[in-house]
Amino acid sequence: DDVEPERAARWGAGLCSAMDGYLSESLQQDAETGKALLSFANLISVFLGRELAGRGTAAERKVAHRLNILREKIDGTLQEKWTVETLAALMNCSAAHLHRLTSEQFDTTPMGMVTWLRMRRAEELLRHTDYPLKTIAEMVGYETPFAFSKAFKRHAGRSPKEYRNIEH
Repeated sequence: DDVEPERAARWGAGLCSAMDGYLSESLQQDAETGKALLSFANLISVFLGRELAGRGTAAERKVAHRLNILREKIDGTLQEKWTVETLAALMNCSAAHLHRLTSEQFDTTPMGMVTWLRMRRAEELLRHTDYPLKTIAEMVGYETPFAFSKAFKRHAGRSPKEYRNIEH
């Protein structure tokens, strides 16, 4: 079947271009670098999501696609006060069913997925911007820098300030 290698070549070329862009941008030292890196990271995520969504039964691919759309929605609005009930409503399913789906697909809970996306964005912002912790906390959905710092330390094993000093 010649369609699969053709699809893989197109997918691979797009992914490689996005990864090259990410790596190239990571060498820049200007104010827009953080935004560009987030854009490339999201593009890479889309390419990987498409590839992973191509596996499994039609029903599994449909669920994976819906979960990827949900993940992208969350990732684009991390500052929202997400709840399992809100996420389940967006998926048009019960909270219990959403727990099963995220456990199967991402090996985590719905709020674990939200936290992971928030921490991933926080890492990027800490590495590539000089925004104050209060600003980063608000951007990733935490009401106070203290709550953000506590969650980040649980995630990364060090405070945001320590992480920034090592990674920046």
